[in-house]
Amino acid sequence: MPKRPFYVSISGKGGTGKTVLTALLLKVLIEESASDDILVVDADPATNLPQVLGVSINKTIGDVAEEFRKKLQRLDNFGFEKSALLEYYIVRDCIVETERFDFIAMGRGEGEGCYCYVNAVLSEILVKLIKHYSVVLMYI
Repeated sequence: MPKRPFYVSISGKGGTGKTVLTALLLKVLIEESASDDILVVDADPATNLPQVLGVSINKTIGDVAEEFRKKLQRLDNFGFEKSALLEYYIVRDCIVETERFDFIAMGRGEGEGCYCYVNAVLSEILVKLIKHYSVVLMYI
């Protein structure tokens, strides 16, 4: 019988210890599991979790989405689905693979206070990504 995936979401107001709790939970998951198919998702626009986990990120989903939106007009005449290309760039540029877990960060998009588009992009990519992991730890 296949192992069922394990999903954990940590959320709350700022200053409540979400970052520390997420890091400690990841530490326990790594120590107690032989599994190396853990995905850690930083869905907080502040993107503080990589520093705590010692992960060096190249780009966030917000970074890639903003770059993609700026180039979008030039891609209109190529005749392919733009969402597939955006997904490719996100997987290529945003997922960080470490020895024991993979990491992806949402980041900011569209200026201060508006996260609608980048949040939707994260949601779409997660639907596809989580199928490949037995543990998904999301920090919101």
